[in-house]
Amino acid sequence: MYRFAAIVKPFAAALLLLLVSLPAMAGEDYPSPHMMYFYNPSCRLCTKTNEVVGAAEEKYKDRMSSQRFNISDPEHGTDNVLYMFDLMDEMQVPEEENATLVVFLGIIDKEGDEVVFTPSRVLVEGEEIIPKLDAEIASFLADEGKGVALGTTRPAGFFLAHGPCLAGSF
Repeated sequence: MYRFAAIVKPFAAALLLLLVSLPAMAGEDYPSPHMMYFYNPSCRLCTKTNEVVGAAEEKYKDRMSSQRFNISDPEHGTDNVLYMFDLMDEMQVPEEENATLVVFLGIIDKEGDEVVFTPSRVLVEGEEIIPKLDAEIASFLADEGKGVALGTTRPAGFFLAHGPCLAGSF
């Protein structure tokens, strides 16, 4: 047990240093609009939905950061699914939704030394994402995330461990 702690402690210190410097590295102002896309590459609508999300990421890259979560990833898939479910619960998405594709629009902000995400809008499944994503992002950015925002915050370490955060390249 102590041997494990001896190995983890230096890693944790390095991670903390990285987390503290994340805003400076990303050149990110807080709070800022952010999109999270949860997907399963094996679903039937993924190809078209990925194209639509990719086009939105490109179109709005100067106004909004984005992040993708593969829910079938062998290393992080379970964590990604649990995080997606937490956000769906916070956004009061009905449990009968069988979601493999979900887009959350919200605000990424700093709370102390942590970077957190607070969702304010959600689109579920390709049938909703494909026709509505561009208009929903435009509306969200026009509102600049104003209004009631429900959400589950996550520390920056979660973002770093689960895909590119604020990087804009996927």
